[in-house]
Amino acid sequence: MYPFRNILFPTDFTSHARAALKYAAAFARQGGGRVVLFSVQSASVPANLLTLPERIFEEEQNRWLLQVRSQVRNLLADPMFDGIEVEPVIVEGEPAPAIAKAVRQYNIDLVTVVTHGRKGLCVLFGVLLLKRLLLRRPARCSPFARRNTISSSTKAIAARCA
Repeated sequence: MYPFRNILFPTDFTSHARAALKYAAAFARQGGGRVVLFSVQSASVPANLLTLPERIFEEEQNRWLLQVRSQVRNLLADPMFDGIEVEPVIVEGEPAPAIAKAVRQYNIDLVTVVTHGRKGLCVLFGVLLLKRLLLRRPARCSPFARRNTISSSTKAIAARCA
């Protein structure tokens, strides 16, 4: 219920996903809550990724981890997060089941998701992702959408979890 105390901000680090950041930050700021910055990767990510020494990333098979770490640090440094508690979480898996699990694990009140495009696959993917999230959530969730003011073709979709 509003005010939202625990906001999940799932991201794939694209500019479209970043558009949801302002909504996550605004709800957290207004409700005195926190944002869980959540990224799902296709391979295993060490729990201490943000504090690993640089030498770990010298091996070719670990270079992608350096990129993920850089992207997380970049988001954490965003001024929109100033004065807000932000917890970065990076997991391995498929987005919908991982996000649904995070909703339960972190006691999430609000999930922000962004799609792009007025029609077609991108919006469909966002709607299907929300439906999958809502089906996996044990409690009742209500989706709502808002057109992004930055780009008329980007929609911020959030699922309110009660």
